[in-house]
Amino acid sequence: NIPRNTDALLELSALARDAKILLESSLPLRNLGFQLDTAWKIKRGLCDGISRPEIDDLYERAKACGAIGGKLLGAGAGGFLLCMVPPEHREHFIHHIGAPVIEIAVSFRGSRVMLAGQE
Repeated sequence: NIPRNTDALLELSALARDAKILLESSLPLRNLGFQLDTAWKIKRGLCDGISRPEIDDLYERAKACGAIGGKLLGAGAGGFLLCMVPPEHREHFIHHIGAPVIEIAVSFRGSRVMLAGQE
């Protein structure tokens, strides 16, 4: 329902523009986590059925384990939850989230093919 959600969609658009500016700046990437959390809350309010209880529970566990924010990626029955976790909370997060964890890092060199244990 676009007319009902116009303000929320405009706010999401502004968050995306702000994220681009943040990524192009020298500001701490931690700020992106706060933007992801804000976007998560806005999207949850767009319509019923946008999430499932299992996903909501995982997101809340992620936040309780130290994540600043997160974004659901993928569609349908597949996908994953990308979480922004500060370095000082990573060990706790990995050991207490109760879900598989794949650690990633931001690279400013562009995409690269990597194999486990090799670069």
